[in-house]
Amino acid sequence: IKDSSGEEERIQAYAKIAKEKDFKLLIGSDSKISYAYELGASGAVAGTSNVITDTLVALDRALRNKEQESAEKLQKDIDVLRGVLKLGTVPSAMKRAVELAGIAEVGPARMPVEELSKEDDEKIIELFFERSEPLLSYIARIVRNLSLKIYRKKEAARRNSRYITALEEIEACTADPQTVESEMEREVFV
Repeated sequence: IKDSSGEEERIQAYAKIAKEKDFKLLIGSDSKISYAYELGASGAVAGTSNVITDTLVALDRALRNKEQESAEKLQKDIDVLRGVLKLGTVPSAMKRAVELAGIAEVGPARMPVEELSKEDDEKIIELFFERSEPLLSYIARIVRNLSLKIYRKKEAARRNSRYITALEEIEACTADPQTVESEMEREVFV
């Protein structure tokens, strides 16, 4: 059973049913992950994992290892991204956060959803700087990708692709080699 309501009474009811009927409970409300694990949830399907995968993996580990202090801190860090999602609709804010982090070029949300403004981009970056410790890799990706975009734009204007080619050659060296897939494989096979 997966619950995304965020309603504590409903989560409690699902947790009870899951125990009685031998089901697994998955939580889909990012703000209630720790709460649901306390009730016996076996996992989370978190939309924010598109952007802050490391934080969610660390939260899962902390909860499974009963590291309450660490789990509380990580749960609060997830709320930072949830604050970003309030800048627009969830699809538009999530997609923009994914693009700013350089995770993928996902494009805008479909109509009638409006894109975020340049001011919203600045707010996204500002919100992440407020709690930068666990989100440092996210911020570093934003800065790196914005810097590369600015540089490429300037170089394209000068029609000098010599340095762009050099940057593309070393890009793999500057990107984080850890992927969600490699992290999960390590968890499963170790």
